Amino acid sequence: MKLHEAARSGEPVEGLEIIDCHAHLGPWFNFPIAGDPSAAGMVRVMDRCGIRAACIVPHLGIGPDFRGSNDLMLEALRKFPGRFFGLAIYNPHFPEESLADLERSFRAGAIGIKIHPDTHLYPVTGRNYEPAWKFARQHRSFVLSHTWGDQRCHPDFFLEIARSYPSVRFILGHSGGGPGGHEAAIRVAVKAANIFLDTCGSAIPGWWLERLADGAGIDRLLLGTDCPFIDPRPAVGRILMGRFSEAEKRAILGGNFRKHFLAGPAGRKRGRTPGARSSKE
Repeated sequence: MKLHEAARSGEPVEGLEIIDCHAHLGPWFNFPIAGDPSAAGMVRVMDRCGIRAACIVPHLGIGPDFRGSNDLMLEALRKFPGRFFGLAIYNPHFPEESLADLERSFRAGAIGIKIHPDTHLYPVTGRNYEPAWKFARQHRSFVLSHTWGDQRCHPDFFLEIARSYPSVRFILGHSGGGPGGHEAAIRVAVKAANIFLDTCGSAIPGWWLERLADGAGIDRLLLGTDCPFIDPRPAVGRILMGRFSEAEKRAILGGNFRKHFLAGPAGRKRGRTPGARSSKE
């Protein structure tokens, strides 16, 4: 049975590994989140969608409290082993303290770093992010950043950073956040093999997903949902029901993340030529 046909049943698709590279945890200060934003609530929603695991950073961390956020993230990892990958938040306003908390979080199980230049009101080009880049290089890790078409985290700003740290993989969250940002995200991904794009956003229609895949290469596109900030079902559905081949759907929904972010060092270096709509090696 084809993946889109199986999805119409309303049940998780058997034999399909779905990994969400961009999720959160807990309440948000600015408006209520529908449903239960706790780790347990997220697992229930993930089960409904067939999401095996999600990379999480609590909303508290993209606000003022990086230590509290990392504590909540690590607690979720302990309570639900195998269901979450931990992203430790880095706050550039407190570089020394935040770097020490990255060390603590990685020792306890975190695998990646999350930054949010917009809510932290600090441009990604600022020097206080350099400790995070060096930490990621030292730990052969990756950085997920919020990106948007603005003056703090425009996708264009990541090209020089990615070239300066070629062993660090950078995920441009929201792929730039809008049409102009999407075009910029494609542009920098073509020029830097260690830049990846995600599908996270409530306003990314299917045809933009196809343009991201065509422009950056299918192997550079990762599923992101923003759960529980946004209901994850449309994000998964846009891929399952999209105009991609079966192999491409499997790659976007989880295969690419597993290959590039969970594989060994050799696997992390393999990638497709940008612009190639193929998930085959």
